[in-house]
This record gives sequence, C-alpha cells and structure tokens, in this order.
Amino acid sequence: MFCIVCGTKNDDGAKFCTGCGARLDGMDRDGWRPGGGGEPAGVPGSPASPVPSVPFASVSAVTPVPAPAPAGFASTSVDAVPAASAADSTRTLVDESTRTLVDEPAQSSTPSGAGAVPSQKPGSVPTAPLPTSASTSMGMPVSGGVGGRGGVTGGVAGGNSAGGDGGVAGGSVAAVVAPVPGPDRRTRIMVTVLAALIALCVVVGGLVAWNVWGPREVPAINATSAGDVASQLEGRGFKVIRKKQYDGARKGSYVGLEGAKSGDRLAAGSTVTVVESMGPGVPEGTVGQSVQQAEQTLKPMGVTLTEHEVVSLKPGHVSVTRPADGDPVTDPDAGIDLGVGVEGDGIPVEIAGMNQDEAQSQLESMGYTVTLEPRFSSRKYLGRIVGANPGIGVKTDVKDVTLYYGVDASKRYDVLDGVDSMTGKTSIQHVGRLVGRYCTTGGDCITLDSSEGWGSKESSGFFVALNGADDRDSRLDMCWYTQSVRCAPAGQGGDEYAMKGMENFLISGKTGAFELIQGYSLPYCGDHYLGGGVGSYSCDNGVYSTTGDMHPMTGLTYHPGELFVYMPVDADLNELESDGYFASKTDFKPDADRPYLIRRDKAAYQPVSADNGAVDTTRPTAKGKPAPFKDAPNAKNVYYLEENPIDWTLLDGKTVSEGSSQKSATKTDYKPFAATYSFSGGAGAWYTSLKVSEDGTFSGHFQDANLGDQGDGYPNGTVEVADFTGRFSSIEKQSDGTYLLKCDAAALKLAGTPGESTIKDGTRYHNAEAEATGMSPCGAFSGYLTGTSTDQIPSDTVQWLQMAFNGGDGGGRIPHTVLLNTQLESGLPFVAGVQN
Repeated sequence: MFCIVCGTKNDDGAKFCTGCGARLDGMDRDGWRPGGGGEPAGVPGSPASPVPSVPFASVSAVTPVPAPAPAGFASTSVDAVPAASAADSTRTLVDESTRTLVDEPAQSSTPSGAGAVPSQKPGSVPTAPLPTSASTSMGMPVSGGVGGRGGVTGGVAGGNSAGGDGGVAGGSVAAVVAPVPGPDRRTRIMVTVLAALIALCVVVGGLVAWNVWGPREVPAINATSAGDVASQLEGRGFKVIRKKQYDGARKGSYVGLEGAKSGDRLAAGSTVTVVESMGPGVPEGTVGQSVQQAEQTLKPMGVTLTEHEVVSLKPGHVSVTRPADGDPVTDPDAGIDLGVGVEGDGIPVEIAGMNQDEAQSQLESMGYTVTLEPRFSSRKYLGRIVGANPGIGVKTDVKDVTLYYGVDASKRYDVLDGVDSMTGKTSIQHVGRLVGRYCTTGGDCITLDSSEGWGSKESSGFFVALNGADDRDSRLDMCWYTQSVRCAPAGQGGDEYAMKGMENFLISGKTGAFELIQGYSLPYCGDHYLGGGVGSYSCDNGVYSTTGDMHPMTGLTYHPGELFVYMPVDADLNELESDGYFASKTDFKPDADRPYLIRRDKAAYQPVSADNGAVDTTRPTAKGKPAPFKDAPNAKNVYYLEENPIDWTLLDGKTVSEGSSQKSATKTDYKPFAATYSFSGGAGAWYTSLKVSEDGTFSGHFQDANLGDQGDGYPNGTVEVADFTGRFSSIEKQSDGTYLLKCDAAALKLAGTPGESTIKDGTRYHNAEAEATGMSPCGAFSGYLTGTSTDQIPSDTVQWLQMAFNGGDGGGRIPHTVLLNTQLESGLPFVAGVQN
C-alpha cells in the first residue's frame, strides 16, 4: 500500500510507513480508508473529518514543487498550471490567543476549472509528495482541504472546490497538514535513558543528603586535651560546648562527654558537651553536703584531703572548706581541708564572713564578751569577720573573744596606730596585724610572721618577720631608727619631732599606702650589721672590731635591704605612679579588690656609703624620700594576701585521702630525670647548670659575666654568681605521658647572701638572687622525656629548643629530656645533655 503522507509504497499489512513513520493501519492497499466518503485516510478537511489545530511559531509562503505522475498516466507538470498570485492563495494565519493555524481561503479571480487536470482513477493518486511550505515551525507540514476522491481543493488558484474526479483545482497548493508521526525507536531509547539518569540522580542525591544531614556517629575519643576533643567532634559536624569543672586531671585535660557517648548516632549539628578540667579545686556547693558526698567529690581531685571537726550551728554536714567553696587549689602540697560541723563550745564557723555588728550581737547573745579589731581585707570582706581569737571553729571554753573585721586604706591608722604606754603619744604600734601569707599569681609566696620584737609582748607589734627570719637585721619595720618617739605618721603623733621624722614616708601621705623596711636604716661595717646597743666597737675602713673605743668609724655602708609597699584596698596606685615612686612604667594593673605587697628588687641597688653622717638613699628617712623602685608593679613582684577566716593550723585533722602525687613520689620515680641540665638563652654570657639526682635532690650553679662592670679593685669586670641546692618533693606521671614535678620551695637554698660581693684576681663576684637561677619560683615543673611530641610542649619552649639547642628538628619529637619551670613566663627550658 501507499502512504498518503509521503507517497512511499509499503508492504501490505505494514502498520507504519517506512518513509515517514506515519500510521498505515485502516488504509486499503492504495492508501484509502474504506468507507471514508471518498477521502484519503488520515487527511482531514471534510465535515466528517475536522481540521486539527496545530501550533506553529510561523508559516511562510508555499513554493510549488513538481510532482511526477504514476506509470500509465500522462505526465503533468505543475509548471503547466498557471501560478496564482499571492492574493489568490489560501492564507495561513496564526491565532495568537491559541497559537493555532487557521486557513483563510483567498478570493480567487481565476475562473472555475481553469487549468484543470483530467480526472484520475482512485488508485492512481500521484506518488510524489504534495507541495510543502518552504519553512514551517518545528518542521511540520501544513494541511489544506480535500475535495472529491482524487481531487485536492483549498488553496488552489482558480477555485475553492474540486473540479472533478482526479482534477486539481487551478492554482498552486498552499499547504497540506499531515498527521503527526508517532515516536520512533531512537526517541523511545532516549526517553528511557533520560528516565534512568533521573532515577540515578535521585538515588545519589538521597545518599548525599543522608550523608550531609543524616545522623552522625560520636567517635571514639583518642585525645587527652579538651581542645583536641572539641576539634575532633566539630570535624564530625557536631556543635560543641566546653564545660569546665574541677578535676584531678591537669588543667585543660579532657574529662568526659555530657549528653552523648562514643558510638551514639546523633543528628548532624547536634550539641555535645565536652567536660574540661580546671585542675583540682572545691566544686561550688560542697559546703552543706554530707561528709560522704563531699568525700566522693573531693577524693578524685588527686590532692591530700584532710577532715577537721569544727564547731558549727549546723552539725553533721560540711561547714567550711579550704580552699573556699568554689575556689581552686593553689597549693597542691597543702591539698584540701574539709571542716565537718560538730556541736561544742567555741566560736561557730558560721561567724566567718558575717557582718561585724551581727556577729558581735549573736556571740553576745550566746554569753560571749566581744572586742572588735580592724584588719586589712579584700573588698568582699569589708565590714565582715575575717578572723578571731580564739580561732573560729576551735573548741574552747574561753568567753572573752576578739573578732577581726575587714577595712580598706581609709582605716589604715585604725589598724596600725596605738598609744605608747610610756609617753602617752600616738605612734605605729601594730605592724604585727599584717601577718599572713602573700603570693604572686605565679605561685611565689612569702609569709609575714609574728616577731618576738625586743623580747616583750608589748614590743612584738612593732615588727614582722619575713619568712620567719626574726633576727635584728631581717625584721620588717615601718620606721627609721630613733631613740625618741618610736614613729608616728605626720599629723598623727602630736610630737613635732616624730611628725617631721615620718613626713617622707608613705604612711604620712594621702595614697593610703605605706612601706615595710628591713634593717632599721642602720649601717654595716663590712658584713657586720651595726644594730646599736651598749658596748664598744669600731669600724676601721670596713673592718669591724670590738676592741678599743668607737673610733675610728670609716668604711661604713648602707646595704639595700628588703622594702615592700603595702597596698590596702582603695590605696591609690595611680597617685604613686604620678609622684614618680617607680622609675619605670607598666600597663600591668594589680587586682585592686585585694590587699597586696609590691616587693622591691634589692639586687638592683648598690650599697651606699654611710661615712660622715651620710643618709641612706635606698629607703625613706627624715631627710629624704627613697630612690624610686627600679621596677613598676608587675606579675612577679606583686604579692596578694591569702585570706581565710579559719586558721586551719589550730584545728586537729585526719587525712582521709592522699594525693596521687604523694603516692607516686618514691626515690626511684626521679630516675628518668636524673641528669645534668643546661638553662641558657643561647647568648653564652649567662647560664645555669643543674644536676638532678635519682632521689630528687638537685644542685646547681648560675653565672652571668659582665666584663664592662668594672671598678676599683676589679678591672676584669663583674660576674653574677649563685650556687644553690634543693629537692623535688613529688613527681607524677600524667595521662599524656608527661610528668609533673613539685619543687620544695623551703628546701631551695643559696650558698651566699644575695647582694654581697667578693673580689678575686681582679674580678668581682656578686651574689645573685635565687630568681636568676631559673629555679625560683620553686613550684611546679613539667618534665618531658626524650622523644616527646612537640605538640605536648608549650610553643614558646619549642621555639627556644629550635633556636638555642636545635632541639626541634627531630621529626616533631624532642631529642633531649627537658624540665620546664611552669612559673617562668619566658618558657625557657632546662635541657639535659647539652653543654652551655
């Protein structure tokens, strides 16, 4: 059969045209549909077969194409047919509202039948394709109307209807619309492939979405630092909160997780809490707990836990702690003290920190006679009880008690002044009220202890003993030596001589600060302190003698001793700085809410000649102010008062748990660190050599040569020296493989007296302070064995190793054993096996 669309001959029974793909079913072998009313199958145009609306973008004019006639018929050329004008042709219009084609017949001027073609048999339809437009949107043919069987109408010049069977109306064919062919095999394959690709994208997208937004597994924790654990979790897509708490692990160590555990699957972006150690301390809320609860909390802190019975209004519970509730352990050797409340006579622990008037009223209601005395305190204790005599919490039947309450700088005269029993004059009589322990933020501590004074109870208030040294040239006083009224601040004593004598001292000023001075401002003969007293002695060019009279007196010197500035709360440091009390400037600001001492570096001053009545310029006198402090206040010379209303030394106690450091402290523990170490900045002019023994004892030598520091008798310059001995009190291996060593501060001893000098072979050897050795402050040391990763060592220390000892090139591990004094800001280490 023939395809009426393209004219291609196809096999009988074929369903689709092999030429154009049009459907053939329903046609007879000649391409006609039976019972079709004389119309070719699939050709719309008659009333029984409406013309379909086909969307097009545009349709251009139709160009006639010659079509050969089938065999047996005369050839008919389209060229023989007169061409119709454009106005006579059927116009194809586009309906913009529906984007469909509408055929509008043209008004023909050609007579009907002109140029007609003889009628043909139904089976003799030309096999050539009908004329198509030169350009149609989407490549689809345009259709016109069909007349009688074999005749084509609509768009033929000369008429609008078929002339007869087989006749073609005059004019050229404008357009023919063919049925839209069905999809071919290639199209079906492409659709199938596209569907498969879409399905694959959906699956892959789902997997990606599951990986991005789906549940995440909490990983196994393999780090010891809380910071590293936080980074590990954040890398898995979790949000991390770091919670700090007291723990026996080293500060900054990882303690655990809250809200999740390793292996849990949580939604991406879930919050996980990392618990970070703040080191040992007393968690807030310990006071008020049962003894069992407190022990369970405090035993894991890794320090000694001692329990004491204290008189309390609420027996059976923890009434007080040291450190205070919520505070960290600052002295690991002292550990934690736990006050357990019991019934009994004595000042109950609840009095501590109470308002002074309320405390007095409560004790008086209990039958006590109460006296109130002021003491310098931190801001939080102003007007509150900071101590007592007898001690707070101590069992006693004494009913006459003294309560100490906190005051600031404005009440300094209330704290220090008293009435002289012999003269009736006001003078400074209560220096002893300054006793206590004072520490830097780095852990270097000193104590101001009670002094025996001149051997009488009354005179003991004039002095304090620095670190227990109670000899005449070591005590700290507030006044210069005089045989008259001891000392009185200007305007306070009522004695003109005394008031003039103290006018250059800070106590007489408006800053609220005052000095503590060593040595009464009396001179030395050589190394012999001339402390006054009855007897005959002489000093001949610095040589002391007790024979003969007190002449000659030559070679006398004032030695620069200890000098502290005491700063109560609200003392005006800015005013001191403005007055030029300090030679240097600093941005350091001490904690103004706590009393503190500023310690002068006595090694920064030279002895001053005392011959011919010369004045000591290193300290305040009646004739002048002291030379300025070389160093302004800083973290190393500011010592804060450590206050606790409970005097734990007065309370009996029992140890319920020993610290882990004590358990591990055996003689053999120090063996990994038994070696000779060098401590040096690499410049070569100074160094410290340290030898550590297997039992933890150590010895060392410090030296710093300054060949330019010359003088009479030492043309070769000056060498600062210090020979020292000491011991480590404990050693503990940490979870990360490093070590923590504790230095016994009380055991650190210098062979010579700091500040003294000897001349030998033209060189002056000047005794240095312990701080110069690198071993002071003698507190916590970190130990790192050979092979330790540099990631576990402070970055400042690693830089020193790389610069001075080439110790950081071992593939990220140190090739030397290292000891690091953690209280030194420089990070400079002691390195084993390296020559100076």
